[in-house]
Amino acid sequence: MTSLRTASLSPSATPLSPRQEVFCHSYVYFPNASNAAREAGYEAASARQQGHRLLRIPAIAARVAAIRRGMAEDGCRETGVLLGKLENIYNRAIEDRHYVAAARTVEIQARLAGLMPSVNERLRASGDNEPPAAAPTMDEPQGGDK
Repeated sequence: MTSLRTASLSPSATPLSPRQEVFCHSYVYFPNASNAAREAGYEAASARQQGHRLLRIPAIAARVAAIRRGMAEDGCRETGVLLGKLENIYNRAIEDRHYVAAARTVEIQARLAGLMPSVNERLRASGDNEPPAAAPTMDEPQGGDK
């Protein structure tokens, strides 16, 4: 299987210049046109304008879409890629002080890494065929609050 980086950087696969190719990859990984333009070697003073201009070029838009498709096809099959995506979500949740989201992300990472069984695996292990009861909602009375 050809790696995503090798396949996506093939010069014969695209009519773009090397700088434009770097811009496309940078934009896919960090979707900010100004930052992607700087990463591609454009002057910092004009990076915003260059990034905006580059994104309007049909060949660049098509290349960005192709890279994203390739990442989705390859990345969703690789545990490491999925764990990396979750790590980005975790870091953002911590920065934004969304601790419940961060904790949920860690739980998903643990399941994906095989460190924590899924709900279905726990049910099979316990022999219980019934799914766990749903947690009460805010509208439902709890305990003696009737």
